[in-house]
Amino acid sequence: GIPMVVGLGGVDPAAGSPAIVDGGEALLLLDPDAAMAERLARRHADHAAQQARDSFFLLKPAALKDGTRIQVTINVAGVDELDHIDPACCDGIGLMRSEFLFRDGAPLPDEDEQYRAYRRFVEWAGGRPVTIRTLDIGGDKPVRGLTPEGEANPFLGLRGVRLTLARPDVFRTQLRALARAAAHGDLKVMIPMVSIPAELAQTAALLDAVMEDLQHDGVACRRPPFGIMVEVPAVAVAPDLFHHAAFFSIGSNDLTQYVTATARDGTL
Repeated sequence: GIPMVVGLGGVDPAAGSPAIVDGGEALLLLDPDAAMAERLARRHADHAAQQARDSFFLLKPAALKDGTRIQVTINVAGVDELDHIDPACCDGIGLMRSEFLFRDGAPLPDEDEQYRAYRRFVEWAGGRPVTIRTLDIGGDKPVRGLTPEGEANPFLGLRGVRLTLARPDVFRTQLRALARAAAHGDLKVMIPMVSIPAELAQTAALLDAVMEDLQHDGVACRRPPFGIMVEVPAVAVAPDLFHHAAFFSIGSNDLTQYVTATARDGTL
């Protein structure tokens, strides 16, 4: 609710002079006359009235004009984001990017640290679905000690599920934390950068082993359903081969760059 205008250059208003910050039009008005101040005051009142009208719908279920219900979920990265969001304004968390727990150069988060974070998301959602993506690093997201250094083309290198399967110690720790958090609500797990069915089968086998260990130790847990990101063309053209997946999610950034042979941050 705080207006802000940037890129003004060398503005040097006189000390104590009146000013109006118009965030909507990206203007800083110095020493506005009475007519200008009155016009902007009316605009401010109209904006406040519109916000009040909008707030009436904010916590209502999203629906089309004909009443068809639409599920609206949010993307989150860190636990601290939840402090500023009312869970009643959405239908759950559509994507939590777990790689933001893995800071470049910092010690890897252990099982309990990850579990506490994942549980916080699940409990915040209050029974609504929460989808957490397993560690998706590599490419433009290196983490020292995990991602290989000096890859000629890291976007086609060891990344996503390829990397976590190559580091089962790291993957098992994350899957244990996720299975424990799943005991507290509707948690789903999404696997990134799947290219072949064997990667999904290996992930399923690792999750089964994790579940067996947790149950043997008497640790509360639940086997979460897991789906895959459709980021590689091989998955997009033959999704029926990935029968272990409980759901699919389109990863448009990588899928576009691989289909068009164009860098995701470039232009055609």
